[in-house]
Amino acid sequence: MTAWMLTRSLFFITVAAVCTGGCTTPDRSPNAMAAIREYECQQAARPSPAAARDEDGGGIWASADKPADRIASPGKLSFAIQPAYCGVVEEPASSRPASGSASRPRPPGDLPEGYWRRDLWHQMGHEAKSLGSRDFWRGFKTSFWDVENALVLTATMGASIAIRETGVDDTVRNRTHGSNTLGDFDEPVQILGHPGFHFAGTGVLWLSSALTKNAREHEVAKALTQALAVNGVSTILLKVAANTRTPDEERYGWPSGHTSSAFTAAAVLNEYYGPWVGVPSLALAGLVGYQRLDSRVHDFSDVVFGGMMGYIIGTSIARDDKMRMPELFGMTVLPFSDPQTGSAGLALYKRIK
Repeated sequence: MTAWMLTRSLFFITVAAVCTGGCTTPDRSPNAMAAIREYECQQAARPSPAAARDEDGGGIWASADKPADRIASPGKLSFAIQPAYCGVVEEPASSRPASGSASRPRPPGDLPEGYWRRDLWHQMGHEAKSLGSRDFWRGFKTSFWDVENALVLTATMGASIAIRETGVDDTVRNRTHGSNTLGDFDEPVQILGHPGFHFAGTGVLWLSSALTKNAREHEVAKALTQALAVNGVSTILLKVAANTRTPDEERYGWPSGHTSSAFTAAAVLNEYYGPWVGVPSLALAGLVGYQRLDSRVHDFSDVVFGGMMGYIIGTSIARDDKMRMPELFGMTVLPFSDPQTGSAGLALYKRIK
């Protein structure tokens, strides 16, 4: 009996020594520290448990009459909860936030402060001022100052000139003379391709998203406004500079404004909503381009360059301006940092309404 009691005592002393030594000496291995920081990120947004820690007298172990799974501090891990990490992780006092909201990481995906103004007039005025003073020029630079965009547009311009000079435009004119392939659909397609229709649709989207406080749709409306404005100004400048004649002998033929505007809107929708919306929108934009040829109001070279320019402007501005990040399994992938620990990484975020 004495030997059994001695053996049992030595066993408990050994266990106590191992736990005491493990829980007072931090485990600084990279894997353990990474796991501890990840756990701290999950707990950082909870209210400070200072009162609970004081009640228990401090330390990692809760008192005997307290539940075994209580967490004494966001910076400490209980052996009862995380038996794999028995180290005490204490941050330097100088690196700890004071208290309150400063100790909580900002939820990813939150809107910037002041995103929504107090009424529609102030919202419209603020965004109109931003468009005129900053966003328009930023969109112009994003579309035309990018090296890849500039190379593609230069190549397309060269192809457009070649189409005109080699007689391809004349061939297309002869084939479309009196064809009227679209028939009764000619007028509806022309309306769908009109830049005024695109701006009107964007205005409806802007108004509805502002009234419902739908930030995602509002960002789409803002990107459409910016892209259509950049495309409209660019198209007018090129028309005046080139001053070519259309098949019906009108001035300012190159490039096609209907085609460029239709492809601009379609490209923005494609970037924000994906192929389910983007592909039909781009197909409709292509139909608009065909309608300009079929009705003999534009040459083939006008449509080719107008379509490419509109697509580049819409895609570039949407990629630069859109608020959402890449998605994975329906969740937004966002950069995330925890001010309490200084750790950073990627977070999967989904807002549930």
